[in-house]
Amino acid sequence: MVNSIKFKKNKMKQFFMLFIPLFVVQLSFGQDKKQVNSDIKQVTVFQSKAQLVNTATAVIEAGVTEITVPGLSQFVEQNSIQVTGKGDFVILGVKQKVNYIQQSKKSAEYMSLEDTTEKIKLALEHLKDKAHILAKEEEMILANQQVGGKDKALTADEFEEYLDLFRDRLTEIRTSKSKSERDILKKEVLYNNFKNQLEALRTQQDKPSTEITVTVSAKIRTTIGLEITYLVANAGWSPIYDLRSKNTSSPIQLIYKANVYQNTGVDWERVNIKLSTGNPTAGGIKPELSTWNLDIQEEMKKKYKSRGKMALCPSFEGMERSESNSMEKTVLMEASSMADYVVVTENTMSVEFDIAVPYSVPSDGNYVSMDVQTFQLPVEYKHYTTPKLDHDVFLVALLTNWEKYNLVAGNANVYFEGTFVGETFLDLSNTDDTLMVSLGRDKKVIVKRETIKDFTSKKLIGSNRKVEYAYEIEARNAKKDSISLVIEDQIPVSKNNEIEVEILELGGAELNKETGKITWKLNLATTETQKFGFRFTVKYPKGKTVIGL
Repeated sequence: MVNSIKFKKNKMKQFFMLFIPLFVVQLSFGQDKKQVNSDIKQVTVFQSKAQLVNTATAVIEAGVTEITVPGLSQFVEQNSIQVTGKGDFVILGVKQKVNYIQQSKKSAEYMSLEDTTEKIKLALEHLKDKAHILAKEEEMILANQQVGGKDKALTADEFEEYLDLFRDRLTEIRTSKSKSERDILKKEVLYNNFKNQLEALRTQQDKPSTEITVTVSAKIRTTIGLEITYLVANAGWSPIYDLRSKNTSSPIQLIYKANVYQNTGVDWERVNIKLSTGNPTAGGIKPELSTWNLDIQEEMKKKYKSRGKMALCPSFEGMERSESNSMEKTVLMEASSMADYVVVTENTMSVEFDIAVPYSVPSDGNYVSMDVQTFQLPVEYKHYTTPKLDHDVFLVALLTNWEKYNLVAGNANVYFEGTFVGETFLDLSNTDDTLMVSLGRDKKVIVKRETIKDFTSKKLIGSNRKVEYAYEIEARNAKKDSISLVIEDQIPVSKNNEIEVEILELGGAELNKETGKITWKLNLATTETQKFGFRFTVKYPKGKTVIGL
């Protein structure tokens, strides 16, 4: 019996010796969960949206581990998430969810404002306590006005001394109370202003956040690094330029800047920023033309009438189904290729500007200005005027070779001779190789346009009326340097066979027959004056009114 018991004990011991290692192995290879914080390493800002790269480090045990990275923007686009890593492990899967409990991290501006508001609140409470004590003291003094004891009266000197003390203390209390009330009023106004500002920021701060969970597997305990790349909305940049010219003998200095904004719910604190001219919101699928069918609607009505109601044309029914199917396929293709398109756009279809200095961009929607590049552009200066519309002469800079600088259409501030002369818009949508930028009005170049009364007349010739117009233009250069001046005017263009326009004199101008624009290109030396004129007639049937004259 004893031997039998010993035998069973040995068997149980052997069983547990075999089971425990298996149990330990099973535990060691079980699924673990871990939460790690991440830092924004790189931001690529598109003109709409931005691509962020977050990095995180974790120590994982052997087996399968779920690593959750919290605190990302709620505007993360799920299809754009990419995760890579460094270390001896395998990434098994990635998933994303919105966390409404753990909200976005408070910004530095918010925490500073919150701290200041709390200090103002404590100071206000201190003032109110002080005012309360003064009020109680005044109440106590006024309630205890009995002088001396029951059996002893005060002398005149003692009574006078008491009155002085009573008067001085009461005056001091009421002066302090008045000052405290003014201080409280000022502090309440200040507190309410800060409180309202804090509430305005709180609506931006109290937003849900996004967390990304990465499932990984490792054979041994190891340290790993994760790199998470994703797109966010509510961010972008727009170009703005400074165009500076010292004088008409100097090249134009173009300062290329970018206004970057973001309202993603997460501050970008001292991060490396790239600006991209790419647009990840545009579709990446080449459009396809479908057949353009034409038919006569009236004949179809006759052909496909049935019981007094219009029946659908079979060819139209087929066309509707065909277009519907084609559209459905196109949408599916766009959705499946969005992530690939972002990569291609960033790498091959756009220009990137890598900002060398780290920037901080708070999540408040306000612009942060960044310097991108500075160029010296070759320029030709000319003066332009259209005296029919405006007698002033405008100095214009004609910029060439601008295509190689990867500019984007945007607003520009113009400075000439150290003075701000106005704003303009760089429209880069045209195909011309020259950009025209106005540098403002030049009062030292004078141009006059007057009607020559001796030639201007109205005559009746048979059944027609003939009107003659004559103008004289005078241009004078009052500058110290010679200039190139372009003067524009126009001759009317007839759009009716009954109206005849005859040009009598152009004064040396070039004529565009389609538009009627006439142009003089002059070189004016210093103090030089030139005069020239142009004349034309308009003939039309009498009794009729010509629109435009």
